[in-house]
Amino acid sequence: MSQPATAYSRTYYDLLEALPQPDCFVCRLVDAAVRQYIDMFIYENITNLARREEIRLARGFCSAHMAMFMGGYGRLLSLAMLEQDVTNDVLRQIDRAMTNPLTGGMHLGTWLHSADKSIREAILPGRPCPLCDYEKSQERVMLGTLLQFIDDPAMAEAFEHASILCLPHYYTALGMHGIPGLTHRLEKLIAKEQQGLKQLKLDIDEYIRKRNTLYRDEEKAQEADAPTRAARVISGRIVHTDGRW
Repeated sequence: MSQPATAYSRTYYDLLEALPQPDCFVCRLVDAAVRQYIDMFIYENITNLARREEIRLARGFCSAHMAMFMGGYGRLLSLAMLEQDVTNDVLRQIDRAMTNPLTGGMHLGTWLHSADKSIREAILPGRPCPLCDYEKSQERVMLGTLLQFIDDPAMAEAFEHASILCLPHYYTALGMHGIPGLTHRLEKLIAKEQQGLKQLKLDIDEYIRKRNTLYRDEEKAQEADAPTRAARVISGRIVHTDGRW
């Protein structure tokens, strides 16, 4: 597994800055890390054959990461090169499946079924999205660093003012291991998450109540953005092609 950052690394200071900001701080940091990684790939690794092979085997990026890739300025040529790799490989494998001749005694329907299966296999990814792999490694580094330093005075103060984790990253945090005193550290995280989820439920309830025509003239308070906050908590990071957080 990816290890948490060492003492007072860049990740430590990134967490101190991100924790007091709205929404899941891991989502926020991961979003920035993946966008930076994409920029680095375009300017430094687009001609790296090993990286290109990973993307070709993955049949490109997943839809969420492709949206991020397409969102930056001047990326269309790099995108075209990656698309060329994937399209060429898919067509090559489909042609191989379609030109496989009928063998003696093979029924046409059997041959078509075999070709159809080969075409489907040519389309399917042969490995996960490389950016998904990178994102997961970053999530574990950030969560591991938080848990490692959760008793550090500066981190504890920032964590006290932090928003709760989204449910996907909460799930990941609960599966962490290899950190000394992990049970005690997770207890702090669980207590904060439970408190935050209960408050979120109250805000959603209040938002729905005030949408009733009997109460619609009541002034909106902290529940005004409850639906969007809840969406981020339940679903995790929402990707925008224009780089908005």
